[in-house]
Amino acid sequence: MADTSIPSPSRRTLSSGVSWTDDLPLCQLSDVGMASNVAYLTDGRQTEAFPYEDRAFNFATDYDCYLYGVFDGYEGSRAAHFAAERLPAELLLGQLTSFVNEKSTKNILQQAISIVERGFFESIDIELAKITHLQSQLPERLTPESAERHYSSIVQQIKSLNDSIRGGTTAVVALVVNNNLYIANVGDSRALLCQRDPGGVVKVQQITVNHDINNEDELERLSKLGLNVEKILERGRLGMNECTRCIGDYWVKGGYKKNPDLKGATSEPIIATPDIYGGLPLTEIEGGFLVLMSDDVYKSLEQSTGHENANIDIANMVSHEMLCRNTMQGVAQNVIDKISFTHSKAFGRAHSLSRGDITLVVRNISHPLGIDALPDINPILPDLSGRHPVSVPYKRNSREIVHTTGEYPAGIPTLSLVMPPQSGPENEPIDLTPAGTSPPSEDTPTNLVVGGATFPPTPLENLYYRSNAHQPAKLDSQNRVAPYVSFDTF
Repeated sequence: MADTSIPSPSRRTLSSGVSWTDDLPLCQLSDVGMASNVAYLTDGRQTEAFPYEDRAFNFATDYDCYLYGVFDGYEGSRAAHFAAERLPAELLLGQLTSFVNEKSTKNILQQAISIVERGFFESIDIELAKITHLQSQLPERLTPESAERHYSSIVQQIKSLNDSIRGGTTAVVALVVNNNLYIANVGDSRALLCQRDPGGVVKVQQITVNHDINNEDELERLSKLGLNVEKILERGRLGMNECTRCIGDYWVKGGYKKNPDLKGATSEPIIATPDIYGGLPLTEIEGGFLVLMSDDVYKSLEQSTGHENANIDIANMVSHEMLCRNTMQGVAQNVIDKISFTHSKAFGRAHSLSRGDITLVVRNISHPLGIDALPDINPILPDLSGRHPVSVPYKRNSREIVHTTGEYPAGIPTLSLVMPPQSGPENEPIDLTPAGTSPPSEDTPTNLVVGGATFPPTPLENLYYRSNAHQPAKLDSQNRVAPYVSFDTF
């Protein structure tokens, strides 16, 4: 059956456009994985229901400061894009130094998120002013039906402007400064701290708490503002989703009085105040790694598997990927691809279902890498003690690999070494004369075996082989074979 899934696009493709953050160095201890939303069609195909709305980053600085973030946008990508652009500017341009203590770091992190929130609303001031101006042109006490019928042009302009400022984003951010870890969270994106013990068991601690209508503390806060909590639970959402905190989303903040579900609140019911955790010394996290993810990552897996909490499943998947790789590259993306495939396999034929954008950031702290990986392309040289040293023509080429043990799997390129046969007394000269009529063996340096194909030496290589190769080679007083290579050309 043909694969009808949507291929995973790169971060640059999904969040198109040039950004000042493109010049920030990426953290090599981490990886970002993402996949756009999917709607399952009746003919078995999959399509993107709307443009990708999430954003993520994994930055490192020259002064051992690291910043990671996942921003789960909704009703458009404007807020997520703004937050992902602005937050690094508030944290990575000299605000944090080796002299800041824990309290100062938390204050800087909280202020940075507050500045991002304020800056976003300043960025939509022009649209808000236009909406106010257009609304002033409509007669008072005009019903929506009458306005649509008699002032359709103005109404359409207002709708278009409303759409342009609609939506917000969650945020989960990790900051490493002075080798201490700090986490900030707004909304229902999630941070996990995972540790693999010596026995191979992965333990998971969810650091963040979801800010949504399932959080009793959040419901109590809304109740104190005068909102009917029972009606909120009955509707199953506040505004456009379940979140009780977010960055942006004018219609549940500055414009909440125009929202029939929220207008009874005595003040803005949805806030951008983050919960901040830390700092936790990285040296105390043995076998550990950090996971940041949007809510659809764990919700999609919970839907697919029927498990109540997908945290441990995701942590095990990440740990497995890290054990199978020598670097962090591709770890998060492979996990995202597996979750996407699992959801597609479970619900691809249920045409009424879909999956949202899924975004994952993984940061290794002290988890082992590459235990189950294939050997490095440059393996450790074998111990030649007790054998006759031998000179081998050498050419620095990625196709050639020294290999004598025969332990590597098929398909790994090899170049065999020819060792003198151990016949006769140790100090007795050994005749290495090849058979005069025999073609070169595939076990000699004359042929390079690369991926199963045989390559003869180039004419340039022939220039440096001894022309009198058919004469017997003798060992010197130190029991070494004379070099094959002639340096007369030099």
